[in-house]
Amino acid sequence: MAVAIVKGDNPEYLVRRSLALLGGMSNYVKKGESVFIKPNLTGPYLAKTGATTDPEIVAELIKMCFEQGAKRVQVGDIPGVGSSKDVFEITGMRRAVEKAGGEVVELEKSELVEVKVPNAEVLKVIHMPKMVVEANVYISVPKLKTHILGNMKCSLGMKNNMGVLPNSIRRKYHRYEHVPRIVCDSLRARMPNLVVVDGIIGGEGQGPLATDHVNMGVVVAGEIFETEMVCAKIIGLEPNETEMIKAGRASGFHIPSLAHIDIRGVPISEVKREFKLPHIGLDYPNITVYSGGDCSECLQFVQVYLDLWHKKGILDEIGPFTIISGSRIPVSEATEFKEPVFVLGECTPASFRKRGYYVKGCPTFAEDFKEQLAIYLSRHSLGVSTKLD
Repeated sequence: MAVAIVKGDNPEYLVRRSLALLGGMSNYVKKGESVFIKPNLTGPYLAKTGATTDPEIVAELIKMCFEQGAKRVQVGDIPGVGSSKDVFEITGMRRAVEKAGGEVVELEKSELVEVKVPNAEVLKVIHMPKMVVEANVYISVPKLKTHILGNMKCSLGMKNNMGVLPNSIRRKYHRYEHVPRIVCDSLRARMPNLVVVDGIIGGEGQGPLATDHVNMGVVVAGEIFETEMVCAKIIGLEPNETEMIKAGRASGFHIPSLAHIDIRGVPISEVKREFKLPHIGLDYPNITVYSGGDCSECLQFVQVYLDLWHKKGILDEIGPFTIISGSRIPVSEATEFKEPVFVLGECTPASFRKRGYYVKGCPTFAEDFKEQLAIYLSRHSLGVSTKLD
């Protein structure tokens, strides 16, 4: 299978050249067909931060679909942070999509249909948005970036498929051992026909939100597993060692080695750059952490926001606080903790939950932690609560 790698700084050129190298959009979209495009809009952050998909890439794809006679092009995502309505507006995606003639959909509010998953790893049945399942063509447009969760390291085309799953599934299964397998199940339910990876500005470091932008000037296009392999290599990873590729192979998908991928355009060596990988750990001087047990996922989810607030320079404004998380806390509940105290996760003993603001969940989600922190800040009339978004 072929993968196109195109280098430059003009989104229109990058998209059109990459598709030309794959034989043209006519290989994917036919007259009268419906198209669903799924960007990576993980939160209300601009593409230039390295966190979200460039609206101009999506707009160009929409135009190309209509040039082939598509009857309808819908664009949607279920953001990890915020509502799709707000995220599409803030990122400029809504304006770009509608200007190109596409339709923005609030995917989290859309009708779900039941899809039976053959040879499922976790989910024998998935409830997925009807428009995604029934679209004649499904185009995934992920961002070239890193990701802090577990040992995943990167967030590319495979992880992008999590964004079409309803929050009920994502909350229940968004754990280390589940995510790669859930992704594989979601791909069995609905495989993208085309993946176009936005690497114009990549995101390294504390992804998925607090990324440091990297001027890469590249778009990579092709089928999902081939682009996953190539993009992992581009950012300095060993593709066969990434969690998604390992899970895909274990799940029975045929994923070719790099040597068997027909790379068109520029070689990997011409665009390769070793991305800085996420640092896992709450190493902030004003945060005291007491944790223990078999799992640290609550801390990692919370770190997504803490990294972002640190990057924005507001963590110091929040002031010192304590986080308690885990089934085996190494201190007594009678310990004098630095106030305020935030207690994370269902496995943390009830005796500790009484000591502060309890954030439920297994794992705790970043949004729920932010909500409890905002309650504390509002109660104490600390204006920084308005800067958390």
